[in-house]
Amino acid sequence: MLMPRADATTKGIFEFALTKLQQERHSIEEKILEVEKYLYGKAMSILDTTPTEAPTKMTRKTGKKRVMTPEGKARLIAALKKRWAKVHAAKDAKPVKKATAKRATKKATKKAVKKAAKRPAKDSHTR
Repeated sequence: MLMPRADATTKGIFEFALTKLQQERHSIEEKILEVEKYLYGKAMSILDTTPTEAPTKMTRKTGKKRVMTPEGKARLIAALKKRWAKVHAAKDAKPVKKATAKRATKKATKKAVKKAAKRPAKDSHTR
């Protein structure tokens, strides 16, 4: 950006603005470092592109992988089997829905209407 020739007052204003912007940048960098420290455990340098601790994967503080003991695994399997046995027992215990009384009545009514329609109509007036 080309600036017009600066006189003494304009130069002073720009120098003042520059120092204020540098102070703001420093404040912002500190806040960024605090957030990084919170997220990754260690802060990364703003100017340096290599982090002090690579934030590739969030791990536990110890960094050790959790391993399940054989006893714990057996307890877990037993609990799962028990749970699913309950689910299957409840599923098998439910009776299959039969036609309800309302359905049965409806079907009987339909049959009676069909049967009556097939029969020849008896005329009570004629003999």
